[in-house]
Amino acid sequence: MAGRAESQVVAESATQHDRRHGERFVTIFRVGKITRSTGDELCMLRNMSEGGAMANVASLFDVGEQVTLNLRLEERIKASVVWVRDSVVGLAFIKPVDLEAVLATSAPEGPRPRAPRLTVAAQGRLHVDREAYRVVTTDVSQSGAKLFVGVPLVPSSRATLWIDGLPQQTGVVRWSANGMVGISFLLPIKIWALTEWARTQHSQLESFKRPSIVPDDGTVAT
Repeated sequence: MAGRAESQVVAESATQHDRRHGERFVTIFRVGKITRSTGDELCMLRNMSEGGAMANVASLFDVGEQVTLNLRLEERIKASVVWVRDSVVGLAFIKPVDLEAVLATSAPEGPRPRAPRLTVAAQGRLHVDREAYRVVTTDVSQSGAKLFVGVPLVPSSRATLWIDGLPQQTGVVRWSANGMVGISFLLPIKIWALTEWARTQHSQLESFKRPSIVPDDGTVAT
């Protein structure tokens, strides 16, 4: 209870600080990616200014935690958690950002901005033109996935993807090169379903990495 009350006090102080300095806040509802020491996860940004942002999250965060916020692949906005209130966090950017450029939905030059992707390795199965392939994900977003399949596939082919822990996804092969393939989903994965899946995958990986307990007799426990 004390920690929650302290977080609320910090939240009120941060809000008063922002208002005193007259920062322009833009109300948005956009999916972003937060990278922290425990891995990547998606968030739903509610508002943003040149100096910070407020977002809905699915995990527990600590005040003072250092994170990186991504709205698009090319962005890396370093930030600090300045307040926590239930499932909402306040982020203060280490350096001010160009708000108009960060929130732009299209770029005048270069590739089209893509949805935030979570770097997760998980096994799955891909069906393309009646052929079945065992695949491993390298990253997944709400709208698509990058997979290692080991063989070339024909772009524009209809595909069905099963990834352990996620609903079946129907999509299209967008590209294929060097054993990798990009799949675009016809319907997006729900943000919190994808976030919870990624968190579970990271937790399982950390458990696998933990060293075995060695008993006093020198044998390795299994």
